[in-house]
Amino acid sequence: MPDIMEKNSRKDLHTAITELILDLKGDGTVSSIQKRTGVHRNMLTAIFEVYDAQMNGNEVKTKSKSNPRIKNLYWGTNSLITVADTLGIRVSELIRAAEDVQDGLPPWFQRRISHDTATRSTAELGHIFLEALGCLTYVDPFPTAEPKKKERQYHKRDASGTLTSTCKAHVFQEEEVEKLAFYVDCLLEHPALTDFVMAYQAGEVSSKDAYFVLKKAVDEVMMGTQGDLMMDLFDLIRKRKNELVDAINKTYRLFRKHRT
Repeated sequence: MPDIMEKNSRKDLHTAITELILDLKGDGTVSSIQKRTGVHRNMLTAIFEVYDAQMNGNEVKTKSKSNPRIKNLYWGTNSLITVADTLGIRVSELIRAAEDVQDGLPPWFQRRISHDTATRSTAELGHIFLEALGCLTYVDPFPTAEPKKKERQYHKRDASGTLTSTCKAHVFQEEEVEKLAFYVDCLLEHPALTDFVMAYQAGEVSSKDAYFVLKKAVDEVMMGTQGDLMMDLFDLIRKRKNELVDAINKTYRLFRKHRT
């Protein structure tokens, strides 16, 4: 269902790569992400400054005529190789992850949904469901040997237009993630969702399409809610589960109709 996105809203590839790096940065410092990506801190700082200016529609100012900061958001081949090597992935995977962001998927979508799950399994679909609910903290796409934090913060723009690289998104705590995952797994066992689940298992619905089906349904049912986000999500998948199931099936039918 990527067709539901306007073509002119598709992000530039360099913007998408920057958002992947910002996601890894979380609430850490530029120095911390330097160690994680291998890219020099000064370059990362310059890229983040240009990204913030670009997102806010501001003019990118130069430091001086003799030593200007970068004016355009750009990731060179050497930098991409450095990032990929440091993360332990291929450059092609890094580019594919950026293309997913261009398509409207969350950063590192494929790495999270496939973590400790079999391809095309109900467990993988459960991960996709968590992504649609906005829970990106159920697994670290690049786990390290360091002790796992109980909560992790991600950067994104909020409604007020705060700088993207300094605005913190909602934090899902470990206990909340476990509860959400449990209720999501139960919801996917609902008899009315059998066709959708089996279609995913059979490969008739891709992971991207499943995300857009679920995200559209969640957004439709959640429309107008302005209370506590976590309570709203729990109410959605517990008290309003039949309403959500109906919305998923409605969106899934539209997807099949659009595809034929």
